[in-house]
Amino acid sequence: MSRTPQANRKKPFKVLELVAHQAVEDVRKFWREHQRYPTVLLAWPLNPKVRYDVVHCSVPSDASLIRTAMELTAKTDAYALFLLDQQEHRVRLLLETHEQALAIYIPIERHGDTKALGKEREERNTESLGVLWKAGRPSN
Repeated sequence: MSRTPQANRKKPFKVLELVAHQAVEDVRKFWREHQRYPTVLLAWPLNPKVRYDVVHCSVPSDASLIRTAMELTAKTDAYALFLLDQQEHRVRLLLETHEQALAIYIPIERHGDTKALGKEREERNTESLGVLWKAGRPSN
C-alpha cells in the first residue's frame, strides 16, 4: 500500500513529540560542552518520497527566523517544523504542525560562575513560529 501526501498528514504528533523530548537531552549534552546553543530549524517534508528524511537549516544570526521558516516550509512542503534556539534566559524548542504545537522551555540558570540548564517546562498550543500553526487556534 503506497502512502499519499494526504495520508502522510495523519502522521501522529506523538512520534514527533518523542523526537522533541529526545532533543532536550541532546541540547543538554551540547550545552555542557559549549555553554550555548545555535539556532537550528528542522522540517519534516510531506513528500512521500522523503517522508522519513529531515531537512536541517542553520539560521544565521542576521536572518529573519520567520522568513527562513516560511522558505523552508515552501521548499520542503513541510508537515512539521522544529525550532531549537537560545534566548537570553532559556533554550526554546518549538514543534508545530498544522494540527498543534508543542513548546519546551529550558531555563538557563546561574550556578556560581557558570551557567547550567534547569528543569524543562512544556506548554501545548501556546507558542509557535506561526508558519504551520498559530497560537490561539484550537488544535484538531
